[in-house]
Amino acid sequence: MSCLTSKYHVNYNLFMKVLHVNIAINPKHGGGTAERVYQMSKHLSQKGIVSAILTLELGLTEDLQKTLKSVEITAIPCLWERFFVPEISYKILTKIYNSIKTADIIHLMGHWSLVNALAYLFIRYLNKPYVFCPAGALIIHGRSKFLKLLYNKLIGNAILTNANVCIASTKSEIKYFYKCIPKDNIVIIPNGINSNEFILKNDDAFRKKYNIGSNPFILYMGTFSHIKGTDLLLQAFNRIKDKYSNYHIVLAGNDRGLLNEIKRYTRKTNIESTVHFIGYIEGIDKSYAYNAATILVVPSRSEVISMVALEAGSTSTPVLLTDKCGFNEITEIEGGLVVEDSVEGLEKGLTVILSDLDKLKKIGKNISEYVKNTYEWHVIIDKYIKLYHHVLNNTRLNLY
Repeated sequence: MSCLTSKYHVNYNLFMKVLHVNIAINPKHGGGTAERVYQMSKHLSQKGIVSAILTLELGLTEDLQKTLKSVEITAIPCLWERFFVPEISYKILTKIYNSIKTADIIHLMGHWSLVNALAYLFIRYLNKPYVFCPAGALIIHGRSKFLKLLYNKLIGNAILTNANVCIASTKSEIKYFYKCIPKDNIVIIPNGINSNEFILKNDDAFRKKYNIGSNPFILYMGTFSHIKGTDLLLQAFNRIKDKYSNYHIVLAGNDRGLLNEIKRYTRKTNIESTVHFIGYIEGIDKSYAYNAATILVVPSRSEVISMVALEAGSTSTPVLLTDKCGFNEITEIEGGLVVEDSVEGLEKGLTVILSDLDKLKKIGKNISEYVKNTYEWHVIIDKYIKLYHHVLNNTRLNLY
């Protein structure tokens, strides 16, 4: 296993064009992988490296394109958002072919993607080097298991095994690569954040806009899906509601099949008045939410590393998450609490973390310092540049 460090002196004068491939670059549609591609492309451009993106048109607004004005974007119409099915025609295939042909190295992000599959076929045809970061998607779970197994059999496994280098986001993820590729072909590069995007605070404005009231609240930021564990959090919250009756819970995010079920649960258990569904939020509202919350809870059943935990942590907001989120080191730096991914685990964690409000300030300070020193994009981007140089120069990665 290889682990890239930021001590490496990067030669920015070596010309290269990097093409990132992902289903979307708007986090509203593409989640964490979209945010990661957006940030990588932007920061590579700032370093003087030519950066390009191949993606679906989902959520590709004019404002988003303006923030990536130095990045070449090839966008494909999406025919079916449920499975991110792209339009396929001679014109579209030509666009994909040209985007691959003009790149020096390709970075495939995510896994269950027909866009990635099409890009991979042209990569092989043109004999281009590529790196692959599944971002936790090698684990088969949730809906459409048969389709995912079929995808792997037809092309997914080939994408993994033929990559020049595979990228794991955490140490815990590397075990999912070992069955297919040698460990020397794996590097660890974590997600990154820009903490300056979350410094704005306006508690009153945020509460007024979303009609939250003055009660302290627990924040959930993510999609409403089985894998994200929103149902576990609500059940745990229901169990502690009498002991912590002044607390409300704010749920921010898009529906991925669970929203109606959890809304029915809030009505059935009579906690509807203390649960606030505020939809997907971004930008300034996201910053306000993190800074206004007492704690952030990440109840996921499976996740490589939680971006929202990093973002909230940068604002000194303590984090409670499950042991399936790839961020267990927060216990070592006393920056939060890690529990098992169950109703009982989350109930216990909420009880512990909310019982000592004075300690929460220390926890918040610890996680903020750790996140800013370890996960800032200006630190992470040099690791990617080092990786790309190694692949293009066909040199062996240093082992640490």
